[in-house]
Amino acid sequence: MREAHDDRPDSLVAGDRLLSGDDVRAVGFTTAFRGYRMADVDTLLARLAAELDQRDGRRREPGTSPVPDVTGDQGAG
Repeated sequence: MREAHDDRPDSLVAGDRLLSGDDVRAVGFTTAFRGYRMADVDTLLARLAAELDQRDGRRREPGTSPVPDVTGDQGAG
């Protein structure tokens, strides 16, 4: 018997750091027979992304661009 081919895309989420809200927003899943309700998954992922943003001290409104991370002393000369 032939080995089954796994046609699912590899996860593009970085494994070498903590996840961010933007990581969660960027992930996508393929649909499958007898899968989950897409609206339920989308709702949970939106909540998780918002909680990660809160953990990281970031606020973001849905549909807006991510807040850039600014580090270092901006005005010293």
